[in-house]
Amino acid sequence: MFLRFSCLLLLAVILMIDAQHHHHHHHHHHKKCHKHEEWKECGTKCPKTCLTYHLKGLSCVTQCVQGCFCKRGFIRRGFGLSGGNGPCVPRHECHKWDPCVYYSPK
Repeated sequence: MFLRFSCLLLLAVILMIDAQHHHHHHHHHHKKCHKHEEWKECGTKCPKTCLTYHLKGLSCVTQCVQGCFCKRGFIRRGFGLSGGNGPCVPRHECHKWDPCVYYSPK
């Protein structure tokens, strides 16, 4: 129990630190996006990634961010906690992630 709480607390701290250093990722001066992405004038500051997709109850600052975001049905691959840095992939291609255990889908 204590170990799981510690892992969740550590994840929360990492999310806060990463969010502060991540603003530049979605701030583009052009509207050209990659495959499975679309431009949004007011997207979320904390888009789902393969890392955060399976986690419930994560809070996010309400703030509009311009940039390229994954289209509906796709999730950003990568381990950046506030957006990731990989391509947009179908949700089923994301591995299930737990703050204390990482394992592949069946």
